[in-house]
Amino acid sequence: FQHYPKLFAHIRDEHREESPFSIRCELSMMCGSRYSSYDSYRRHIYRCHRSLLDSLDNNDTMSSADISDSIEDLFSDLTFDDTLQCAGDPDSSIYPDEEIDELDRLFSSFDSVSSSSTNQQLNFDKLAQFYTYFLLELREHHLLPQKIVQLISSNICKLFDMIIKLIKTKAPSTTSLLSVTAYENAFAHITSMINSISKNEYQFLKRCKKHFSYEPPVEIILDQPNEHAYYIPLKKSLSYTLQDGQLLHAIIDNINSLSNRVAQDKDLVLSNRQGHFVKTNLYRQTNSNVLLLKLYTDGISITNPIGPHRDSHKLTCFYYLLDDLPEVIRSQVNSIGLHCICYTKQFNNDNSRTILTNVLVEDINKLQNDGITIPCLSSRIYFVFSSVCGDNLASNEVGGFQKSFSSGSFCRHCFITYEQKHIPLTDISFVPRTRLKHDFILNQVILNNGRQIIQGVKGPSWFKDLIGFHPTESLPPDVMHDFSEDDLTLFPVYIILREIISYIYANPIRKSWLPYLDGLCKQFYSLMIEFLPDYVTPKVHFITEYPRSIEMHGLPILNSCIRFESKHLYFKQLAIRSFNFKNPLLTLSKRHQLRDCLLNTLHSSFPSSSITIRSSKSIEYSKLSLPLRRLLIDDIKDTDLICQCASIDYHHINIRTKSIMIHHLIHTEEVPVFCEVHYILNIADKLFVIAETLDTVSFNEKLWAYEIEYTGKLCIINIEHCLKIYPHCLDIYIVEQKNYINVLTRLTEH
Repeated sequence: FQHYPKLFAHIRDEHREESPFSIRCELSMMCGSRYSSYDSYRRHIYRCHRSLLDSLDNNDTMSSADISDSIEDLFSDLTFDDTLQCAGDPDSSIYPDEEIDELDRLFSSFDSVSSSSTNQQLNFDKLAQFYTYFLLELREHHLLPQKIVQLISSNICKLFDMIIKLIKTKAPSTTSLLSVTAYENAFAHITSMINSISKNEYQFLKRCKKHFSYEPPVEIILDQPNEHAYYIPLKKSLSYTLQDGQLLHAIIDNINSLSNRVAQDKDLVLSNRQGHFVKTNLYRQTNSNVLLLKLYTDGISITNPIGPHRDSHKLTCFYYLLDDLPEVIRSQVNSIGLHCICYTKQFNNDNSRTILTNVLVEDINKLQNDGITIPCLSSRIYFVFSSVCGDNLASNEVGGFQKSFSSGSFCRHCFITYEQKHIPLTDISFVPRTRLKHDFILNQVILNNGRQIIQGVKGPSWFKDLIGFHPTESLPPDVMHDFSEDDLTLFPVYIILREIISYIYANPIRKSWLPYLDGLCKQFYSLMIEFLPDYVTPKVHFITEYPRSIEMHGLPILNSCIRFESKHLYFKQLAIRSFNFKNPLLTLSKRHQLRDCLLNTLHSSFPSSSITIRSSKSIEYSKLSLPLRRLLIDDIKDTDLICQCASIDYHHINIRTKSIMIHHLIHTEEVPVFCEVHYILNIADKLFVIAETLDTVSFNEKLWAYEIEYTGKLCIINIEHCLKIYPHCLDIYIVEQKNYINVLTRLTEH
């Protein structure tokens, strides 16, 4: 460097964040001190060698670092209370036990300031990007109304005006690198930018599109000019979701892992790719890079709390989900995307329904035929339709079946009639619906111009032109609505029902279980007819269809609607917070897309570590109990740093002391052996989970729980192996001075 100003600029831009920072000043004979931080070095230069920096005053280019350093120097003698010094202290939290949602968890591990400004040169465009992100966070994470966001922007501008006035009062007594006029111009530029971004919705969306690839919902004009719906093209949504390649790699690894496990044990059913119907659709696709796409439809109600239109707004949503997502990602509500939103009443108009479904079918077919290009992989990814999930009413409506369950052929899987529902399955077997039989009946309905429902078929399906869709094969049953929605206390055959549930909710399922499950379902149906004939509803019959459905569609738990139902909560909260019921379709779909921008930004910085330590404290080796030291004798030294953790998050599963996990399975019956976590230790950056093994005494059918006893034996457990057997932590219940652990599903080693 020929001139010192260039050297100073280089130190400021390239080395100020280095740790440790160390530099010696040798600019004059009186100097020679070493400085351990950039700030102390900068202040020394300003005090003793300011003349060397005078040449910078003639530089027309004003960097943000110059402004930051000069302002800090002006106010270096002012001191402020550090009100955030206890932010990291868990005891200082107002609500220490409050649960955080998925987006909060992402924010806790994402530093938007450091990632946007530290690693690259800051300019006004980067500042505009950061401020747009700040507004996006206020709106779509905290769901603040637009007026509140504008108020915040207005007050920030007022704050800048006050800072300028303070600089003017301070400047005469301090020699400044930059003139007060330069400060005024800089803050005026920033204020103008802030006002521009938050001025109106158009300017804000324009910035979101520029910086965060915001994709606005597309309007669909229906039968009448004032009737409209909104949809998000799947090709653009999935392209943006998969563009960085990280999620796609996780999906491909999951597909390969499940395939290898199935190859080793062909009795296992681990994914929907093993269903007969899905296999047929996969065979039609000639390309090898294929992902499964699932749809879900349901209605939600949002209510206008004030005004003349206090009635309930009933909306219908179509969601989509990649069926091959790893379980840890699939379990998150944020993995579910919005495809379309419209008023439910619009489906009563045949022309409006046809226009809407044709747009959706064309969009999905285009995705299946053309696929999408992933730039980071230089390859093309194709998609295959998997199924349409929904409750029984929605599935029957989508498939073109009758919507009544109190007469006629109410089942979309077989030809049972309402009058035959009291006949035990030991005396009769109902003919299943097939493609040929359904198409033959549908032709008869069309010839009658739809005036008559024939064997439960009302008309063509909404998605009749969707590639890979057929009403008899693409509408799987839903365990949530069939088992969890009604009052199960009405069933006196509790034990047999619990056993059925344990098989149906299992993940994975063995093919060898299906004949036994089929016998249980028929036995349950017969007992209901014998003891509770008045409670034999269509749902009792639907239970008998599950063994065949597992062969066709794969695991029932993967086709469950319960995660899609939780997606509704976001839209209901948003409708109440936005106070906009004039055009709720546009508001909800637009805000959902803005939230997607925010989530995709967070996902790009999602931590790679699968373990997050929530709280910990250092302990001395001598404080460890003797049994614990004996257990860790090969893994610990006297000088090692030992931290005892209160809890950890392992792939979003919270593990803490007293948590119960399944250690392994024993005997042919695969009886679980439980363990209770006593210690979570971080020793030399290696995690050790120490638990006490528990003896499984017996199984209580009345409580549907295992009776256990404590053994006092400690062991080091492999949490990954434990969660592979059962991916949840359990609790101990005390009944009549005995300890019990309830496990919902049937378990198997895999």
